[in-house]
Amino acid sequence: MSKERAFLFDKVCTSQSKGIAIIFVLISHLNEQLGGHKIFEPLGSIGVALFLFASGYGLTKSQEKGGLQSFFKKRITVVLVPYMFVTFLWIIVDYLTGNTHSLKTIVLAILGFDFSRSIDPTMWYISFVLVWYTAFYICFVLTLNNIVRVMMLFTFSVVCIGVWQLNLIGSGSYEWGLHSLIFPIGAWFALFGEKFIRKYKTKSLLSLMALSIIMGILNNYIVLNSGIYNAVNDVIGTVFIVCGLMLLRHSNFKSLFLELAGKYSYEIYLFEGYFLYRMNFFEIIENKGLALISYLSLVLVLSYLLKKIIDTTKHATTIISKVRADQ
Repeated sequence: MSKERAFLFDKVCTSQSKGIAIIFVLISHLNEQLGGHKIFEPLGSIGVALFLFASGYGLTKSQEKGGLQSFFKKRITVVLVPYMFVTFLWIIVDYLTGNTHSLKTIVLAILGFDFSRSIDPTMWYISFVLVWYTAFYICFVLTLNNIVRVMMLFTFSVVCIGVWQLNLIGSGSYEWGLHSLIFPIGAWFALFGEKFIRKYKTKSLLSLMALSIIMGILNNYIVLNSGIYNAVNDVIGTVFIVCGLMLLRHSNFKSLFLELAGKYSYEIYLFEGYFLYRMNFFEIIENKGLALISYLSLVLVLSYLLKKIIDTTKHATTIISKVRADQ
C-alpha cells in the first residue's frame, strides 16, 4: 500500500497543474481551427488561470524560503530571455516571408510589451505576468503583514479590471480583466489557504471540489455578461483542479505524462500560437489530420530543442560562475 503524503501543493502538483494548463490551452486553440466546439471554449482561459495560480503560489513559497534575492534576475532568466529568443526568431521569419514590422513594434515585442499583438497574439500573457511580478515585488519587499500584502495584490486586481473596462491596451485589455484575480489567489493560498487544507485535510478538499461543481452549475444558469461568467469559470476550474491534484498527491498518485507536459509547458506556449494565428498552419495543409500531427510534432520538437538550449546555457553559466569564484 502506498504511503500517504502531506496535504501540500508541492512541486509535483505544480508541475502537473502546468501540464494540464498547457494541454487546455492547446485544445482551446486547436478547437478554433478544427470546428469551434463550444464545450472546449473555456479550457484555454482555465489553462491560463492555472499558470497564473501556479506563478502566484510558487513566487510566494519561494519568497518565504529565500526572500527576494535575485528576484528579477531569476524572472528575466526563466521567463523573459526564452520569450525574447523565440520572438526574435518570429521577427526573422516574418521578414523572410515579407511581413515587416516597425522598429517600435520590434523593440516593444522583444521586451514583451507589444500591446498590438502583431507578431504573436497569444503573447499578451508575457506583459501581464511581468506586471504581476513587479506588483508582487513591491508588496513583498516592504515590511508588511502578509494579510496587507495579499490585500495589496487584490487591489492591483482592480487596476487590471480598470485596464479592461477602459480598454487601455487594445485587444489584450479583456484578458487582463478576465484573469485579474488568479495570481493573488495563488499568493493567498500559499500564505493562508494551504494551512486550512492541512488542518481539515480530505474533507476540505472534497468540500471545495463539491462547491466548485455547484458554483459551476449555477454560473451556467445565472445571466451575467460573458466577462464575469468567464472570470467566475476560471476561479471555479482552478479551485477544482488544484484540490483534485492535492487529493491525488496525498494518495501518492502522480502522472508522469502531466509532469512531462508541465516541464515543457512554457516552451510549448512560446511556439504553439505563432503557427496557428500567424502562419495559419491549418490552411497550409488542407488535410486536417495530417495538419494536426505535423503541427503537434513541430511544436513539440521545437519546444524540446529550446528547453535543451536553455538547460545547456544554464549549466554552462553555472560552471563559469564557479570557475570565476575559485580564481
